[in-house]
Amino acid sequence: MSKGERCRECQQWIAASDLKCSCGFIPARVNECVQADHNCCYQLQGQRCKLPGSISHSTHVNGTWYCSGHYRSLGNPKEGEEWFHYVEQHFDEIMDQLTDWRRKLHQDNQSIIIRRKTNE
Repeated sequence: MSKGERCRECQQWIAASDLKCSCGFIPARVNECVQADHNCCYQLQGQRCKLPGSISHSTHVNGTWYCSGHYRSLGNPKEGEEWFHYVEQHFDEIMDQLTDWRRKLHQDNQSIIIRRKTNE
């Protein structure tokens, strides 16, 4: 009978019947495809925050993700609730303000190329 193994991340004991460690690490013996959920996991009265998650405590794919507002409000329920209601009212504005770094990088590179061509 297999006893289990030690977690490679936090060194806690993972029982043979457990599929993952409490820190989120999944042992190699577990043969499953993990579907990552990178949406903010903050919930208020059964409703989940609509924003994408951008910050996680875990380095594993199946970690808990939060938007920047809810991550900053961890440990402060009132602030988390206020941010939740703000997101509900201003979701489209917030999403418009989020800049896709790849698009921004591409625009910056294009402007550098244009400047180089005009200086030649």
